[in-house]
Amino acid sequence: MSSKLKYWTFITLFTLGTLEILFRLFGLYQTYTESIGMGYQSYFNNVSPNFYHTWQPDDTFILDHNDFAIPYQTNELGLREIPLDSFAMKSADGFRILAFGDSFTEGVGADYENSWPRYLEKLLRQSGTDVHIFNAGVNGSDPFFEYVLFRDKLKAVHPQLVIVAINSSDVDDYHFRGGMERFQTDGMVINRKGPWYEPLYEHSYVFRFVVEMVLGMKPQLFITPKQYQKVMDDFVRQTALLMEEFKKLLPDPGKLLVVVFPAPREVYDDADKNMKGNLLRLLAEVKSRGVDTLSLYRQFESEITEKNLPEYTYKNDGHFKPKGYLQFAKFLAPVVDSLLYHTQEDTPAISRRL
Repeated sequence: MSSKLKYWTFITLFTLGTLEILFRLFGLYQTYTESIGMGYQSYFNNVSPNFYHTWQPDDTFILDHNDFAIPYQTNELGLREIPLDSFAMKSADGFRILAFGDSFTEGVGADYENSWPRYLEKLLRQSGTDVHIFNAGVNGSDPFFEYVLFRDKLKAVHPQLVIVAINSSDVDDYHFRGGMERFQTDGMVINRKGPWYEPLYEHSYVFRFVVEMVLGMKPQLFITPKQYQKVMDDFVRQTALLMEEFKKLLPDPGKLLVVVFPAPREVYDDADKNMKGNLLRLLAEVKSRGVDTLSLYRQFESEITEKNLPEYTYKNDGHFKPKGYLQFAKFLAPVVDSLLYHTQEDTPAISRRL
């Protein structure tokens, strides 16, 4: 090797090494799981031995995301909720609601009593509605897992209302996992395959810089914005069809309410306006299939600003704090109450204590 080649090899390696150190030092190009102290986690290639994306059943643990450490206790289904038999006994009279969604419904970042389903139950009861809400939200879930969980495990609850909460992370989950095709005939769930170079992305922040800034790919998704729009179009189509099938599982005249909402930081971020438009398009598709819908974008946009954001969400984790979940419930309450009144008119036998 000539001295000139050695020189440029040294300069290149030194520059790359320096950039790697600086990127890591300042937390540039970190993934979400790295920012909360859980290390790099690939969402592709995952295989699960069952159809249900839940926690370990009957477990007790601490959910530690650096910004918070919250005690968890799960029931026999692996949900952060009371046992199903206990819920059935409590809700023998009155209205029964099932709340489905991901970590924002489960209430990540808040105690059990401070999730939006718990707040919603309290608000409706304060207004005189005899209602019982079962929180079936699970960290990392998506509409397809939720549909299967209801179909196989929770349909027997016979709810008067099912709420399915959807946000931008569900689109990413669809990209990683696909739709109903993820559920194999042998009882396994298999995610889509990731790119061959993901191990390089995992171990090198400089490589992440190249993928995201030079090649213009979305972080950890490994597709361009144009390709992502195709994923979004497919997500809208498949999820709308799924919600139509979801409604068919409900006992007549049970209702399904599909809610879309922004993650806290998306409220004031112009880069996420395209996501808002696409999720509103999803609602239009769902509504055209006879399903009730609600967007919480306008409400959150009027409530959260960049200045008051720390009151509503955690700095690194990005989930709502209790105040954010309370606002979520306040925005939902009048719509849910109206739907329950309508249900009562259709089914006079359902008791309602005023």
